[in-house]
Amino acid sequence: AVVDGPEVVTESARQCCADWEAAEPKLRSAVWKQRVWPGIYDASARLDRERTTQDGLQTLLQVEGTKKHLLDAERVAPPEARRALAAMRSASAAGNARLQEKIVQLE
Repeated sequence: AVVDGPEVVTESARQCCADWEAAEPKLRSAVWKQRVWPGIYDASARLDRERTTQDGLQTLLQVEGTKKHLLDAERVAPPEARRALAAMRSASAAGNARLQEKIVQLE
């Protein structure tokens, strides 16, 4: 219609094509935003959950390391110190169980 149509249609077709060419980049941008941004948001939320889980696991690793040190010290300590070390280990066990439950919930 733009090239070989009647004069009345040709001018309207040219204007329509020009308007489409002007609007096309904006339309592509809008479609891109609608398709891509939700995925970016979801990936960000997953990364936040992974970081939280990783932090919890790091804390749990430190707690388990402390527990191992207490057990090692308990093995070689005199009887009075063994009781104190065992009490420290058992007092921290309740906190460790709560921490492990939270980590499992995050996964």
